[in-house]
Amino acid sequence: MLYFWLPARKARPDKPQMIVTIEADLEPILPGYLSRVQDEVEQLLSAHEKSDFSIIGRIAHNWKGSGSGYGLDRISELGTALEEAAQRKDLELISTSLKEMQSFLASLEIRYA
Repeated sequence: MLYFWLPARKARPDKPQMIVTIEADLEPILPGYLSRVQDEVEQLLSAHEKSDFSIIGRIAHNWKGSGSGYGLDRISELGTALEEAAQRKDLELISTSLKEMQSFLASLEIRYA
């Protein structure tokens, strides 16, 4: 997997863009996966507000196992961090990890090879 930073070509040229090259055979299913992850971010934000560590741990565990399978190692890394934070009931680390996920998703640009 190749990760490298390029200047954004969208509305905020000062914001770096995360370019990730993914295998072309994932193109039909990756948009659905990313949409589901985005929906789960919203669920996690709500769970964070309620200190619902069970939901946080469940979703984080799924990310830990699924991200790399789609070529998105960062999702797996953040899933691991969130799962461990949920086990420790560390709301500060959960908040930080969720912000990192939001930033990653907002800056993500997929290219298929």
